[in-house]
Amino acid sequence: MALTRLQLGELFLVKGGSLERKFLGCVLDHSCQIHAGGYANPNANQLAWKEFIFGSTREEKEREARKAMEWGLAFNSALQAQHETLSDPDLSWITAEYTKTWTPGAE
Repeated sequence: MALTRLQLGELFLVKGGSLERKFLGCVLDHSCQIHAGGYANPNANQLAWKEFIFGSTREEKEREARKAMEWGLAFNSALQAQHETLSDPDLSWITAEYTKTWTPGAE
């Protein structure tokens, strides 16, 4: 499903609340999964991201959650279609994919 730029902008503006909190939960869970070995074969970006998250403030964690959400809204058609009703495993997958692209200094 391809969204117009207006539709994508509307999603960004109105879906922040509960969807952003779900992504905050994904950030917390994913960093712990990488740390504890529950996420198989994290790449270098994901390992650096985990280190950043573990040493970050609440505001920095919230910013990473927002960035993961924005990345998902831009690149994931299921999130574009289902918004906050998308399942937790799907949101976790989006977060994991986002972290593959993360680079130190990008926070």
